[in-house]
Amino acid sequence: MLEKDLAILAVELPEDILKAKWCGDFTRALRLIDQRCALERTPRFLKKRLQAEKEVLLRLPLDYGYGVPEAVALVQKDIPDFTEAELQRLMDESKADWIYIDGKPHLATRFYETLKDVNPDIAARAARGRGESIGENQAQNADFEETPNSRLKNFSMHYISAHGGRSDYFRIRATLRITDEAFRPGRVLVHLPIPKPQINMTAIRILRVFPEDSETCKVTIAPEDAPARTVSWEATITENTTIEVEYEYISTINYKDLRKQPQDTGRTEGSSFDSASSESDAPGRTEGSSLASALAEASPHLRFTPTIRALAAELIENLQKAEPDLDLSAPEGRLKTARAFYNYCTTNVTYSYTRNYFTLEQIPEYAALGQKGDCGVQALLFITLCRSVGIPARWQSGLYVTPAFEGMEADSGMHDWAQFYIEGYGWLFADPSFGGSAYRAGNQDRWNYYFGNLDTFRMAANSEFQAPFTPPKRFTRRDPYDNQMGEAEYEDRPLLGQEVVRTAEVSESYQVH
Repeated sequence: MLEKDLAILAVELPEDILKAKWCGDFTRALRLIDQRCALERTPRFLKKRLQAEKEVLLRLPLDYGYGVPEAVALVQKDIPDFTEAELQRLMDESKADWIYIDGKPHLATRFYETLKDVNPDIAARAARGRGESIGENQAQNADFEETPNSRLKNFSMHYISAHGGRSDYFRIRATLRITDEAFRPGRVLVHLPIPKPQINMTAIRILRVFPEDSETCKVTIAPEDAPARTVSWEATITENTTIEVEYEYISTINYKDLRKQPQDTGRTEGSSFDSASSESDAPGRTEGSSLASALAEASPHLRFTPTIRALAAELIENLQKAEPDLDLSAPEGRLKTARAFYNYCTTNVTYSYTRNYFTLEQIPEYAALGQKGDCGVQALLFITLCRSVGIPARWQSGLYVTPAFEGMEADSGMHDWAQFYIEGYGWLFADPSFGGSAYRAGNQDRWNYYFGNLDTFRMAANSEFQAPFTPPKRFTRRDPYDNQMGEAEYEDRPLLGQEVVRTAEVSESYQVH
């Protein structure tokens, strides 16, 4: 399934298939789909939707690896007094993600990581169970404010706000290798993300690719304006090979003080704003993004559903009650509207590791109604709320890249965040997941900072959600919506889940200015 076909997932499923799906009777659901598709009276659009659902049903249970007894036993390795009743309570409170498989609840494979990351009492109990020392703050704060990573965020925030900005150089080696169990000789297509010129990304150079371009291996570096930029390899391989790319770039953040009054840019709502023209302090090249594209809906997820419109209306109503004289059409009013949306995403939506996005039916609603989700889920809810009321907003994602700091080695991990546009301020950043962790830790300064500003510890490969690759994939990607660590496929099927091993190693980093 290519990106252009994903919109069909917005079509509702027939009730009998939906019932079978959510009680975990995947065998019945697949059988019902085949029966419907075999009927001549079934419309073509529905057949297309049902065929797409077959892919979803095959992937959905892969993210839920523990039955309740196995889940309790896993936690009890660290917390001997942890009980099934406690787990059931956490499930009821939406703190432990689960689905039915064959009529029995199964916990998400990363449920315990979520519990430890978001619930400081569980993290403290687990640490004590492992014989580790734990400070009083760590027992109280979900973000563990005394860890090097939290101190790095605080240092970055204070430095950028005090000096007006910061630039950092990074050199990264990214790799992808098919596992020995999944490898077979044949034709493969591999994509690895690379940075693209954007408002915060400049001086990008591809230093090395392996294998190199040859008669037997076609290497394609996507153009700089590709919405999901990658380097790709199309090759026939006879033995398992590690595919790799090494690149360098400079990440720059220019501080935006939102306490200051906006300045009149003299532009209109219909103008095109890119990384070079939308604000005077933007480094780098033209990004080619317009306000119009940052206001549009995009099925199946980025839609102004009744849920999204009702939530946006309620949050705006609350804002108007608090500030009855606020002009919502003025830049200050639009900024405060966006802040109300950010506040909801950071204070009402709790961070939670999320299953494969391809198996989520409507991502912004998943966050708005379930009040949980990972960085991308939270960012997409913020973007959708903004667009639904006419505030341009767009996606940015790739890696969170941390330099060595206070004994912490340089590292990288997948991450998503957002941008939004306010007349007079230009493009601003919003990182709801980082803001939410700061809020839960009681760090008001950092909570406020990640509305409007960002750190420089990023590798941004994407400027759109649900963007195609260059060259396009033949099969549904492992993640058809995002592009963070790479994708691979054979000529006859995609490679999923644990069939590939992907890395992104920071080989060099330093502050430029």
